[in-house]
Amino acid sequence: MRRLVISFVAMGLLVSAKVSANDQAIAAIDLSTRYQSSSVGDSGFLNFVGLDLSKDFGNATGDTGELLMQVYVASASNLQRVPGFFDSPDDTPIQFRNFYFKYKGINRGQTQVKVGHFELPFGLEFRNDTNATLLQYGNQFDPGIKVDWGVSVQGNISNYVYEVALTRGSGNEWKDSGSPYLISGRVGSSEMENIEYGFSWLTGRVSNPAGAVSNRDRIGIDISWFYRNFSLLGQYYVGKNDEITVERALIEANVNYGFDEWLAYGRWQNYSMEQHLDDDRNWFALGVRWEPDARWLLESEYRRDIDAFTGGIKDRVFRSQIRYRF
Repeated sequence: MRRLVISFVAMGLLVSAKVSANDQAIAAIDLSTRYQSSSVGDSGFLNFVGLDLSKDFGNATGDTGELLMQVYVASASNLQRVPGFFDSPDDTPIQFRNFYFKYKGINRGQTQVKVGHFELPFGLEFRNDTNATLLQYGNQFDPGIKVDWGVSVQGNISNYVYEVALTRGSGNEWKDSGSPYLISGRVGSSEMENIEYGFSWLTGRVSNPAGAVSNRDRIGIDISWFYRNFSLLGQYYVGKNDEITVERALIEANVNYGFDEWLAYGRWQNYSMEQHLDDDRNWFALGVRWEPDARWLLESEYRRDIDAFTGGIKDRVFRSQIRYRF
């Protein structure tokens, strides 16, 4: 509760701050509801109400900093499988998405330092903005954390961009039990090319929702090819969860129409774990998103398992979301 009060007080100060030509504050209320229907019988709704605030700081020479605060209240209805930041299906947790300050006053903005809660620099998830959408590339499930508390340094060298982060390793909440931590990073080509690629790494100890801590190591590569309104994305990484070797591969094709108003995609993923036997799970997903303006977003996705882990059940999941910002 104390964290919630501090967060909303800070956001209130942000909104009431003086706005000038070089010092802009923007605030929005974000409402969304997601419906999920699963063939294993887990069907229901996931709801979010949040505040999204950003503020740019600058002077006569340019931007010196950026403050971004995204705090949400979540609730579930009739769902048993809920995100990891829920303590139980009946919980009403506070979710921190991006909640950080980025300092841009080093080397004329070529080097930037980020402090707070932010997306880990790892793989396609980092390269693409999937915040609050159904389209996700899986970092929240494996390596196990998408956003985390910590500090990062980002910048560019020649035609390459990089970001390296040191974070707590506990995800939505700061937890130090078991001494979790993560060191992650990505080095990639410029985002102005029609072919982009990046190399990512991650090592450390991850705290799961139950409080247990496990070792986590990953190295990976991702590549994206763009041609007019068409994109082809791929990702592969390998690593270990404690002593278990894991591999993950992903291929996605998508096409957008208009000024990114429409997006349609198809994706295949494979996830394997090797302990005493090879064990694989692979699935495909088809999705469509309509975003007519900056306020509305409507999207749907159908996912079907091709193979399940040993002892698991092949699942079919339909999800749909409506989102409104004002």
